[in-house]
Amino acid sequence: MKKLAATLAVTLVAALAPVTASAQLTDAALVQTVTDDEPIAPRGTAVRLTEGHADIGPVIVDGHVELLLRDDSATPPTWRYLEDVTVVLADEAVQTVAKGYDFTGAHAGDSVWVVPQTEVTGVPWLGWNTQHPSLNGQDATLHFGTHEGDGDFSVFLQNGGFSTPQVVAETMFVPAGTHAHANWVFTAPGTHTVPLSVTVGETTTNPVPLRFAVEGEEAGTTQQSSLPWWLLGIGALVLVVGIVAVVRGRR
Repeated sequence: MKKLAATLAVTLVAALAPVTASAQLTDAALVQTVTDDEPIAPRGTAVRLTEGHADIGPVIVDGHVELLLRDDSATPPTWRYLEDVTVVLADEAVQTVAKGYDFTGAHAGDSVWVVPQTEVTGVPWLGWNTQHPSLNGQDATLHFGTHEGDGDFSVFLQNGGFSTPQVVAETMFVPAGTHAHANWVFTAPGTHTVPLSVTVGETTTNPVPLRFAVEGEEAGTTQQSSLPWWLLGIGALVLVVGIVAVVRGRR
């Protein structure tokens, strides 16, 4: 049965409380402009993301809130429906876990597949933003549903290689104008789905599964990236006021 790391989340939410009041962290790699003329791909247009930048984010479409994915690898950047997207993680995404990351469901020395907080060549760079002009300055709350797939799934943010990973429960508040990235970790290969929904104003969307195709053999047998685990936490965050979450699902 899958469980969210609720106890850990409660402990760290308290520790992170000052972040919601005063944090303003920036990274030049995350400066971007989102315009209201960016196209939305027709529903049913399937795509596999194997590398490059993409953000999950709310958009007001014909008066309705939609949680879409902004594919920055397309020209121009194109918004896609979540159910049409598969995020592919191959050998380039494999990392070795360091000590202190047991909350991921992996132990020091284990190999895991990571969508990193900092962009890595050959790996999708998945984040989220609340920058679409249709939001008209509204905040949002992003909701993570129960992970389906083998092994464990977690999302965490680490602002610098020696800081404590920031862990939250299954929802996170995302202020207007936010663009952020985190580490998305899978401990086993296979097909994984993570239902996502968003609240903007009084409207909450229905959960839609985002699919991940994690390629390779069981952890510990796949060729590992030479990028040290702790480097994944350097930079890659823009927060005006807010908190970035970590979600964990366990089989």
